[in-house]
Amino acid sequence: MDRNQSCHLASSVANRWLGLRLEMIANLLTLFTAITAVFMRDRLTGGTVGLMITFALQITHSLNMLVRVSSDVETNIIGIIGRTGSGKSSLCLSLFRIIEPTNGTIFIDNVDIQLIGLHDLRSKITIIPQDAVIFAGTIRFNIDPFSNYSDAEIWNVLELVHLKERIRMMENAIDMETDRLIQQTIRSRFKDSTVLTIAHRLHTILDSTKILVLSNGSLQEYDEPKRVAADSNSAFAKILSDANIHLSDIGSINLS
Repeated sequence: MDRNQSCHLASSVANRWLGLRLEMIANLLTLFTAITAVFMRDRLTGGTVGLMITFALQITHSLNMLVRVSSDVETNIIGIIGRTGSGKSSLCLSLFRIIEPTNGTIFIDNVDIQLIGLHDLRSKITIIPQDAVIFAGTIRFNIDPFSNYSDAEIWNVLELVHLKERIRMMENAIDMETDRLIQQTIRSRFKDSTVLTIAHRLHTILDSTKILVLSNGSLQEYDEPKRVAADSNSAFAKILSDANIHLSDIGSINLS
């Protein structure tokens, strides 16, 4: 109760601070409008002056709404974690309606996605998959679609054109430096978007706004990373422990 009241007091004080300054700005604008009407009384009619004053008086409400909407559209990054088979990929597929939910409703911006056409829905959401597909089939199939050559012959040709190591490295996971650059780009280029991150490396989601932990397709935990990790009995804390990541590491993550 004490903690709730402390947060409520801070919120009320911040709102009063903001409201006072917005009202001061609105009053100055109203004063400027009135002075302008006085100096231009020969050019303005009474109806025009009344309309100007009316709109000026409404500016306080408009400024309040502008500030609230601006804060609502700030970046919101949610990290989704869970063991293998917990339902992370199914959650993303459900957002695109590739998998239809058997029960419940998914809302995006307070709109039921079941009421939106597939083309409209998928055109508004962007996904960066774990396995990016540029062409159909395997690399070997695209090099030798008719299977006229053996693997040894193909590797020999790749070595001759100095592409052997590049093809071999494609089988490996992304390196840490490239991963850091990708995360940095996401945070700079998508700062006005809501980002859902499903990652194998926990360091990429430790600075997220929220952490969502799934287990067997069900929501297990959802809160700020530090708050969830502070509970030693939470699933998130156990995952961090298995990865040898400590609570103090969460605040020190820097992807810039």
